[in-house]
Amino acid sequence: VERELASRPRSMQSETDILPMLEGVCEGDKDLSVPSYFGVEPPRLPALWADSVRPIQDKKTGRFSLGPFGKKAAKARRKWRQSLAAGDHKPPLPDQNEADTLLRLTCKDMLDPAAMGEALFREHHHCASKDYGSKCQAALRAAAASCKDPAGALCIYPDLSAESADTEL
Repeated sequence: VERELASRPRSMQSETDILPMLEGVCEGDKDLSVPSYFGVEPPRLPALWADSVRPIQDKKTGRFSLGPFGKKAAKARRKWRQSLAAGDHKPPLPDQNEADTLLRLTCKDMLDPAAMGEALFREHHHCASKDYGSKCQAALRAAAASCKDPAGALCIYPDLSAESADTEL
């Protein structure tokens, strides 16, 4: 979303322009590999961001966290995405379906598009007003300001780097 926002003219970078992008961030494109039956559309493809992370369950606590894709699985996923771009529409790999569904549903539960849009708008213009260049991390700062866990507490981010410490989130 941040890259798309940065590529737009300044007149199309308002909060109302950001909101539709954020509302669709949890879903991917339509799955053209399977026809709709009896008027029921197939589930959408995984979002692009889901190609870089996987939910990993801690065996002791039973809680999930996000971790990187394994090397073999990441290679297979890249190959699958390239085949989609080439027009060879096939459903996602079956062994990744459960994780993709978990990511999609969790994203919808955790993301508040209005709060994230407001925070991203503020951080994007903060970065533009300072001369940070590509080091500003507006999306990460916006996520840190708007992400909340199910209990309502702010999410914990390990490090926003020294450049982002000059202003409060």
